Amino acid sequence: MVFLIDITSIEEEYYAMEITGYLKIDKKATYTFFNYAVDPAQISIGDHVIISNEGLNARQERRGRIHLDEGMYPVRIVMVKNTPYANQQVSWCSNYFDQIPINSENLFH
Repeated sequence: MVFLIDITSIEEEYYAMEITGYLKIDKKATYTFFNYAVDPAQISIGDHVIISNEGLNARQERRGRIHLDEGMYPVRIVMVKNTPYANQQVSWCSNYFDQIPINSENLFH
């Protein structure tokens, strides 16, 4: 399982969702998080807002960096659907791996 949520199957035209859990960090490093979206989204690790994509935009990639030690960190992802063709993609990378979706080995509830 990868961290991919298909919001196109939700029948409501407009909505917001919040996903919370814990992110497991295996190695101390600087991590870059990516959000590719049209609609608003926010990604937080602990008390730090890493990405804040506000308002309606052309589809674009936002990114944010944070240095993390090994351990578990609270993660919060907020997504809003304001357009009929909305989708969200969230991925990450570090100097240990190339950009990939966050997978089930690192995301816990």
